[in-house]
Amino acid sequence: MPAAANESVERKNVRALIGIISTVAEDAMNTWEQESGRIPSLDKPVDDTRAVAPELLRSMRLLESACFQLCSTLMPTSLSMITRSYAPIDSACLGVASQGKVADVLDGHPKGLHVDIIAEKTQLPAEKLARVLRLLAVKHCFKEVSKDVSANNRLSHSIRSTTPLAALISTFSDICHENAWPFLYSTLADPEYGPSNSPTKTSFSWSMRKEKPDATFFGYLAERPEKSEMFGKAMTAFDAGGVQEFYPIGSLPAGATWCDVGGGQGGVLIPVANTHPTLRLTLQDQLHVIEEAKQHFAQECPGVLNEKRISFVPIDFFKEPPVPNQDVYYMRMIIHDWPDAESIQILKNVRKAMGPQSRLLIHDYVLPSLDSKAQTQHIPKPLLPTYYGAGGQRSFMMDQHAGAAELEGAHAAGLHQPRPRQRARHPHSPRRIEWHTVPEIPALEELPKA
Repeated sequence: MPAAANESVERKNVRALIGIISTVAEDAMNTWEQESGRIPSLDKPVDDTRAVAPELLRSMRLLESACFQLCSTLMPTSLSMITRSYAPIDSACLGVASQGKVADVLDGHPKGLHVDIIAEKTQLPAEKLARVLRLLAVKHCFKEVSKDVSANNRLSHSIRSTTPLAALISTFSDICHENAWPFLYSTLADPEYGPSNSPTKTSFSWSMRKEKPDATFFGYLAERPEKSEMFGKAMTAFDAGGVQEFYPIGSLPAGATWCDVGGGQGGVLIPVANTHPTLRLTLQDQLHVIEEAKQHFAQECPGVLNEKRISFVPIDFFKEPPVPNQDVYYMRMIIHDWPDAESIQILKNVRKAMGPQSRLLIHDYVLPSLDSKAQTQHIPKPLLPTYYGAGGQRSFMMDQHAGAAELEGAHAAGLHQPRPRQRARHPHSPRRIEWHTVPEIPALEELPKA
């Protein structure tokens, strides 16, 4: 193809990306104004605890992908690659701010504080802390009011130590970044770990192989109560939408039973308990997590405990079924934690517990199938069909610490389809299985029911 034609195609692609950016930015502004009455300012600390509209998440994924592709196209190659190699620095600096509780120190000081004061309160060296805060400020997390004077802004205010986001960032920086992500190449190149899909042969496991062979991410948490509690709190930072947003809980009869399998500290179950007082609830998870959940319920909804409407039952869902004959079994972001073999074992055990009227709700990430034109045709060109491009990069994070992956639609649908031998051994297959995607992944609203 002549050079002029190539240039014409590239110019068209750049203009198409600019068009996508313009369109989805307008859509995002309209959504903000409809939902909140205004477009939020970066400069002002705000408490925004409202659920994020799915329309905004869709717009942001398109915007993120188009902006990244536009910069990748127009930026000089060497600068583009050097910039990518800097990414761990951003995460490290964010970890410093979160674990140092810098946002807490600045809370209540809208005009900001000098770095010397921040350093004194955080016990961090002032000169180096100033550089960390400046790097974050140029990425719009914190605001540098004047030289060496920092204040909270909308983003930094969200990582005060009491917030789930702070716990999430600390989990990433203190656990994942330290024990998993830096060891990806070493893990892939290892003849034992590289080909394995086992949760005991992940990047996380590789980093700890000398200290504890066959370590798993969740086993690591079980032995470290403080980190386990932090992780449980971190999981509530993901705005995956409440189950009540897609399932008609109110249509269940009075006294209906609801079992949250792998329910963590109760971040999803507490809103259900507060808004549906006739449900009989059960939360199941590992024993140490159950103890965390009891404390969380005592703080957030003590009335449910006083009324004895909830039971806390420990479980190893690989070895045993949940409590039997519940009307609804609910699993939120559980299947995406595990490879296929482990996921199937979890589902088999749930199936053993289910009665004739039981229903299993799986609330998880489901990706569009890349080989399905019907599921990728809505992605505007020239964005990549691989989950929109950069806006879908978070889909690949599960590989590093759990040996799992976010499922494509057809793959997810196939997990609960037993092979003939399995069906013969387990005749009591679930009467109803429903998959619901979280709002960030809109391609499949519901997969076929069993």
